[in-house]
Amino acid sequence: MTEEIEHRTVAFDIYEALYGDYFFRAKMCWIAQSHILNFITDIMKIMSPVDTARYDETYRIPSIAYPAIWLRMAPAILKTLTPWYTPYDYKVPDTIHTISVKLSSEATSVS
Repeated sequence: MTEEIEHRTVAFDIYEALYGDYFFRAKMCWIAQSHILNFITDIMKIMSPVDTARYDETYRIPSIAYPAIWLRMAPAILKTLTPWYTPYDYKVPDTIHTISVKLSSEATSVS
């Protein structure tokens, strides 16, 4: 998660330095985020029946959940499409920071 946050910031900086075209950035953000949400939905549709068969009915994902993902993510997606968006405004949740520090301290090698 931490690496993805860093990647988003670096990619944003490179794009701004090379192009800086707001409309193209907004278009590509929409395409990328749509692709990711569709991928997540596809995986849920594949895994729900498998998990339901393997475990029990509590793992069944109702069909209403798939469009609900889009509704839940809409505010965050729309925020990235604004001209004043910058990933530098993103506050890393404390839990992610805590996990990152813990895992980094446990790492025995970086190679």
